[in-house]
Amino acid sequence: MPSWFKNYAHLMTLSYETAIYINYLLTLAWKYSYLVRMHNEAKSKINRLVSHWPRGTPATASYLNTQGFSHNLLTKYKKSGWVQSFGRGAYLLNGDKVEWPGALYTLQT
Repeated sequence: MPSWFKNYAHLMTLSYETAIYINYLLTLAWKYSYLVRMHNEAKSKINRLVSHWPRGTPATASYLNTQGFSHNLLTKYKKSGWVQSFGRGAYLLNGDKVEWPGALYTLQT
């Protein structure tokens, strides 16, 4: 019998209710860690979007999709005030004003 098994052998003698409770706690811990990872990933995605988006420049939805921003995620960012629609199929960082150099940049990329 491996030495690590001896440390956990007493777990096999737990009651059914205790085993269910331990399983419940482990499930909660896993769900919490998953939610934390998703939250951190979402934060890093919005940070990447805001930090790499040239100011005063619209971005097309197709370009943003190639960068990993789905339609649903862009809709979420729009509802939370990070981006705004700029015509059909284009977005702009909230509060930005588009001038001709920014529009020309978008057409070239």
